[in-house]
Amino acid sequence: MSFEAIEKMAIAGLLIGFIYSVPLGPLGQIMLNRSVERGLRAALPMAIFGAVGNFLLCEVFLLGMGGLALYPNLKIAVRVAGLGFLFYIGLKEIVTPLLSGHREGDGRLSLRFPLSCLREEGVPGAFLLVTCYYISNPTHLAFWMSTSGVIRRMFIPVQTLGNCTAFSAFFGTGSLMCQYVSIMLVRRLSRLQNARFVMKCVSCVLFCITMGYLVVRAILDMRALSL
Repeated sequence: MSFEAIEKMAIAGLLIGFIYSVPLGPLGQIMLNRSVERGLRAALPMAIFGAVGNFLLCEVFLLGMGGLALYPNLKIAVRVAGLGFLFYIGLKEIVTPLLSGHREGDGRLSLRFPLSCLREEGVPGAFLLVTCYYISNPTHLAFWMSTSGVIRRMFIPVQTLGNCTAFSAFFGTGSLMCQYVSIMLVRRLSRLQNARFVMKCVSCVLFCITMGYLVVRAILDMRALSL
C-alpha cells in the first residue's frame, strides 16, 4: 500500500476507535468512578483490557469471522451471568455509595466480593469485568456487523491479514487514548468544588440507564428464543 493509504487507514482507525470508546456504558462508569476514588492505577487496567477487546472485535469482523456464534441458549446464559456480575460491581461501587455514603476506613464498601483473587482493584478483577461487559453487550456485535464492510471498502483497499490487523491496532490504540483522556479529564474535574458529587450522580444515572437497556435486550432475546 502507498504511504497515503496507510496514513488514511491510521487516521481513520484512531478516530473511529476514539469516538467508539467514549465511556458512557456501565463499564465506563465503573472505570471512571474508580479513577476518582482510587486513582489511575485502579482504572488503567480496565482501559487496557477494553482496548484489547476492541482490537480483537475489530480484527474478527474485518477478517469476516464475525458470524461465528455460541449456541443461542448458551449465549443468553453467558450474557445473563455477565450482566449479573456487572450489576453487582456497579451496585457496590456506584449506586450504594451515592445512596448511603457508608464506607469502611480503607475506602471500600462493606459489601465484599467473596473471591480474594478477583478483587475489583486487581488486574484479574479488571479482566473479568471487561470480559463480562463484552459478552453481555450485544450492541458491539450489532455495530461491527453493520460497519465492518464499510470500513473494509473505505479504509482497507488491499484486504490482507496484515492490513486488517494494522487497522485493528490503530482502532485499539484510539480506544485506549479515549479511555485515558476520559480518566484524566474526570480526575481533574473531580478536584473542583462540589464537582465530585455531581459527577457521581451523573455516573449513577448513566449506569442505571445503560444497565436497564442491556437487561431489557436480554429479556427480549430470551423471549424470542422461547417462541
